[in-house]
Amino acid sequence: RQALAELAGSAAASDGALQAVLRDADPSVRRAARRSRGTGRMESPAIEIRTLGGFSVVRGGRSVPESAFGRRKARELLAVLLCARGAVHREALVEAMWPDLPPTRGVAAFNSALYALRRTLEPDLSAGQPSSLVVAEGPAYRFVLGPRVRWDAKEFLRAASGAVAGDDVAALRVVERSHGGELLPEWTFSPWTEPLRTEIAEMHAAALSRLAELLSAAGKTDEAIRRYRILLAREPDREGWHRALMRIYVDAGERGLALRQFEQCRTALREGLGVEPSRATRDLHAALLKDD
Repeated sequence: RQALAELAGSAAASDGALQAVLRDADPSVRRAARRSRGTGRMESPAIEIRTLGGFSVVRGGRSVPESAFGRRKARELLAVLLCARGAVHREALVEAMWPDLPPTRGVAAFNSALYALRRTLEPDLSAGQPSSLVVAEGPAYRFVLGPRVRWDAKEFLRAASGAVAGDDVAALRVVERSHGGELLPEWTFSPWTEPLRTEIAEMHAAALSRLAELLSAAGKTDEAIRRYRILLAREPDREGWHRALMRIYVDAGERGLALRQFEQCRTALREGLGVEPSRATRDLHAALLKDD
C-alpha cells in the first residue's frame, strides 16, 4: 500500500482513490501519499464556485452536497469570505455570522465552521498543515482564488467590465448569458452580500444597456426592445431607457407606442421619484405630438 501511495500522484486515479490512500490506517502509507502530493504529482482537484442564481461548489468535477460541509455555517463562511474579496478580521466574521452569541462562544463557533470548511474543500490536509484556500493572515482570514479555483461572480465582473467599454455585440451576448441570476439568493437580506450584489446588478444593467444600444444601431429593433423592457422591469424610473425606447418606436414608425412609452415614463418618475420627465424627454414627446 505504501508503494501504491507513492505512485498514486501519477496514476489516473479518481479523487476518491487519492483520498483513500491519504486516510489509510497505516501512518507510513499516509506519509508516502503526502510525499507524493508534495512532489506535485498529486495535484489538488479544481474547484468551481457558483454564486449567481444560487450557491454551489464543484470539486474535481463533482458537486459538493450541502451535507458534505458538516456545518451549515461552514458554507456561509465561504460565502462571506468570497463577498469580502479580501482579508476579514475574525471579530468581524463572528459579528456578521453569530451576532447573538457572546464573544467566546462566537469565536468557538467560528473555529468549528472554519475547520469544517477547510476539511470540505481540502480533505487531504493533514493535521497542522496550512490551508492553501482559506488562509490566515494574523487575526484575519481570506479566501485565495488560485489558478485552480473558478468563481462565476469574479469572472462575470471581469468579462462585463471589458465588454461594456467596447462595441463587440458577441462579447456582450456572452456576458448576458453568463449572468445566472441574483448573487447568493440564499442570503438576500444579509448585509455582507450588499456591496457585491449591487456591483454585479449595476454591471449587468450596464452590459444589457450597451447591448440594446448596439442592437438598435444595427437595426435589430425587436432584440433591442426586449433588452430595454427587461431593464425597465427592474428599474422603471431610469428615464434614459424610456427615452431610448421612444426613439426606437419612432424610427420604426410606431408613434403610438412611443407616446405610450412617454406616459409610462412619466408615471414611473412621478410614483418612484416624485419628479417630472426631463427637458430632453419632454421635447421628444412634444415632437411626437406635432403633425407630420
